[in-house]
Amino acid sequence: MVKDNEAEILLALYKIQDRLQELVELSTVVNAEVLEASKQRMLGKSTLRKKIYELCNGKRSVGQIAAETSKSIQQISQNVALLQNAGLIREARGGGKEKYYVRAR
Repeated sequence: MVKDNEAEILLALYKIQDRLQELVELSTVVNAEVLEASKQRMLGKSTLRKKIYELCNGKRSVGQIAAETSKSIQQISQNVALLQNAGLIREARGGGKEKYYVRAR
């Protein structure tokens, strides 16, 4: 009797584990789709944001991006904030400066 209950419990736990794995996989796909849609919306509207995103493939500060694009630090900061809010780039702090990089895909 006890072994039967243990077997039923174990079977139920395996089913739960399988379902959780399916949900994790689904969540990963949905997150990737949402990120890609956000990327298309943000980058399709602005060549400057597209350039900033491309430059963030390596960690860069706002000042470095401004120098490479010949734009003001204010313009770059505003667009970096938009890209961050969209989840496309992230901030790395260290050495007294914030640097920005493309979020892992």
